[in-house]
Amino acid sequence: MRSLVLLALLFAFIGLSSSTIYWKNAMDMKKDLQNQIDWVLQSINDKDNKLYIELVQQGSTFDWFLADRKHNIKNIVIQEAKFMDDVFQLVQGIGLVYDKSETKSPFYVRLGMFKNGKTRTGYMMYDALSCADPYCTFHNN
Repeated sequence: MRSLVLLALLFAFIGLSSSTIYWKNAMDMKKDLQNQIDWVLQSINDKDNKLYIELVQQGSTFDWFLADRKHNIKNIVIQEAKFMDDVFQLVQGIGLVYDKSETKSPFYVRLGMFKNGKTRTGYMMYDALSCADPYCTFHNN
């Protein structure tokens, strides 16, 4: 009986340790970047400047990208994302920007975010660059 309990505990610890490792090393960068973009756009829609400042590095290319068009963006849909750098924990992705006015065509943008434990999402946006096509190049900064 005692050996069955020990065996059950062993399997429980193995299961918990593997799920913890997966949790610490998120595998779906596309989902994480989409979540970050959704939070940023929601902060703009809610006029929650405190949240916006928490999620976006002030003065960054992403901040400037949104400066003139943030009230016209309907949505940004992430097409792909990659983990770019272990040291700075950078994530870059390609998104398709949809305008609130249906007359303007969507356009591509390369986006970047980095890990930040002080934000509620765990990331902070820092980079944005408009692209002519979905083949925007990823690069290490």
